[in-house]
Amino acid sequence: SKLRKRHRQIWTDLAGEKARTSQQRRKRLLACESDEQAVCSGDGDPPKDSAESGQDLVEVFAGPDGLCLRAQIYLGSGAYGSVYRAKDEAGRTFALKIGKEHLLQDLSHEARLLAMLHHPGVVWSFGLTSTACNKVALKLECGHQNLGRYLDEQGSFNKKDCWRMVLQLLSALMYLHEKGVVHADVKPGNTLVFLDSASGSPDSCPRLKLCDFGLSVELGPEGHATVVGREVYTLPYRPFECAMANQKRVRIGPACDVFAMGALAFRVFRGRALFGAETYDTLLQDPTPQAQRSVWEYRDGQMTRLDSGVRALLSKMVAPPQQRAASSVLLAMCRDRLRVESQRTSCGPGAACT
Repeated sequence: SKLRKRHRQIWTDLAGEKARTSQQRRKRLLACESDEQAVCSGDGDPPKDSAESGQDLVEVFAGPDGLCLRAQIYLGSGAYGSVYRAKDEAGRTFALKIGKEHLLQDLSHEARLLAMLHHPGVVWSFGLTSTACNKVALKLECGHQNLGRYLDEQGSFNKKDCWRMVLQLLSALMYLHEKGVVHADVKPGNTLVFLDSASGSPDSCPRLKLCDFGLSVELGPEGHATVVGREVYTLPYRPFECAMANQKRVRIGPACDVFAMGALAFRVFRGRALFGAETYDTLLQDPTPQAQRSVWEYRDGQMTRLDSGVRALLSKMVAPPQQRAASSVLLAMCRDRLRVESQRTSCGPGAACT
């Protein structure tokens, strides 16, 4: 079938080897299955997809490294697929992003982008996997949870840890932009939290990694990209120029990622979102310069309780496009501020900090 040929082509391009025939793959996968867990139903059709209902899944995938992966625990879903926690035969834990059948091209696009990105702040990909029933999934490293849930559970953080978290994300963002990639959906839900179990301290700053590159695009020679027929970014992290543009054709660039990262950083420092849905409704109903000025005045009011260093950083991120700083400039600002915070916390009682 055409679908099977497409899966075989994806396997060949990204795994670097010829696709196994359906019969060979079926024998190998069934050898990993228990009697109670069949990969396919008797007529050869895939089992009912539980991704739409948000249920756990028991299904086996053949990994590029030759080990079987058993998808089990449902973690979440988005417009392009569902994510499950899985374990291989060696007991290692991974995340499996199972793509919807009509969106397999987007999954292969994400796999191709991740294959060329190697940074501590970007989630690691292990390539595409497949089942005997021709389901295709992207094998990824699995974090503790996403940043949104982590912030909700942990509450507030000390200022130094906030700066360290923002520094990690800005470093990853600068790397993406240097590689000519725009994430196009920066938000806490697309940021994975990795806890350092070796430290034994729940208060230690977590490692953060950007994930979910399904909407990501590569920049053209002119420094921007045009997205056609899909919605980029998520409220309340969507840049205003994207919210007000024609949704059928949106031009995005690194400055759009900077805005979204600024809104994310505000949540890290303050524990809540900077803008609400009513802000975007106001701009859509009244896209005049006066209405836009009122939005920036609202932003300034929300930042009054932040210290001067945080305000200086965020004012160069959550700003009109022409006033936003490049990610490299923001990273330098963040490093300088973190150095100041480190010196301040290292000073003992009565000591003079310079």
